[in-house]
Amino acid sequence: MKVFLLELGVLLSEDSPEYSAYSGAYDKKHGFYDESQEYKSDLESAIKEAKAYVLAGVDNTYAVVSETTISDDFADSELSEVFVEDELYDMESVVFSIAKRGGRLQPNFLKSTRQKEKTALDGDKKVLYDLMNNYFVDCEISGHSEFKTWCEDNLENAAQEQMLEKIQAHVEAIADFFFS
Repeated sequence: MKVFLLELGVLLSEDSPEYSAYSGAYDKKHGFYDESQEYKSDLESAIKEAKAYVLAGVDNTYAVVSETTISDDFADSELSEVFVEDELYDMESVVFSIAKRGGRLQPNFLKSTRQKEKTALDGDKKVLYDLMNNYFVDCEISGHSEFKTWCEDNLENAAQEQMLEKIQAHVEAIADFFFS
């Protein structure tokens, strides 16, 4: 049966004494100290739980959702009881990843080929794009708020403030549509 493995935890720094024991998974560039692993039948709910966990977590909190298969002997209601074992933890199975770094959410931080690739953005546009993504994640979890107020402490220069003025009404209209 096709299921989704939701792994939640904290990324270890390379200077952590436990880094080498936890760096053999996924991209082999991070130390994945997992705090929880659970099978989910539904990708959308796995992603929503992943986002909520990382949003509420400390810096370097992460979540990875990967596609896998388990025995057909289990009903959906029993998935939380199934012991996670014999998983590959490879990049090919990753369908979603998110981490919190420097207080900002980083969706798809693992850059799996199965995840949507982002277009290249210049520095100021990238800052606003990341703020907008984080804003939508926060709206989904915590409810709608004013985008301009939400961004104020994270703008770095006048060019970003001008871009915010251009997109504010559009971003709030999207948030109203999806989260009100």
